[in-house]
Amino acid sequence: MRLGAETVEKTIADVARGVELVTTAYGAFGDVSSAIRGGGRSVAEIANGSNEQASGLAGIGTAMTQIESVTHNNVANSRAAAEAAEAMAEQVRKTRSHLDALMSIVGAAGGD
Repeated sequence: MRLGAETVEKTIADVARGVELVTTAYGAFGDVSSAIRGGGRSVAEIANGSNEQASGLAGIGTAMTQIESVTHNNVANSRAAAEAAEAMAEQVRKTRSHLDALMSIVGAAGGD
């Protein structure tokens, strides 16, 4: 009978040790689960930051397109202004030429 009692005691000790191991494993799985949740939150924050960055870059792209459009308009307006200034300068030269001709006619007539 002694052998049976020893076997029962050993079995009880083994079961107790098994319970301890299961409890330890359960705690470790809880820690791993918490770490995974924390990692999930970090990934979500990174994804959110990436979305914000993408949105900001899209805004910069839109602004650059608008700047390019304004620059092209400024170039076109500058060309038009230069052409208008050149036409006005030509008109001033013609007017001076006509005034010089008129002055020489007036001067020739006044000298008679």
